[in-house]
Amino acid sequence: MLSAASSILYGHAWVLGAFIGIIAVVWWLRHNLVLGNRVALACLPLLAWLATRSLTATLAAATLVAVIAAKYTPEALADYCKRGLASLGPDEIKPKDR
Repeated sequence: MLSAASSILYGHAWVLGAFIGIIAVVWWLRHNLVLGNRVALACLPLLAWLATRSLTATLAAATLVAVIAAKYTPEALADYCKRGLASLGPDEIKPKDR
């Protein structure tokens, strides 16, 4: 929430809108919120560059994306190995079997 407040404070509210818009468009097209978050996070360094034109901000955004990817990649690979391409399908209402 801090990044949302700082983007509005510094006049970059469109970055937050673009980030949420990317998630919404992907969710509307694929009905998969996780995929929407992945696409929006992949676009985060580009949005940081467009907003600030700062290499430091872009590298910070890229580092954040790398940390998140490193944390969730093992679980995503296990899910993909278990379910194949069905893991990229629409969101499930029931929880996954573990």
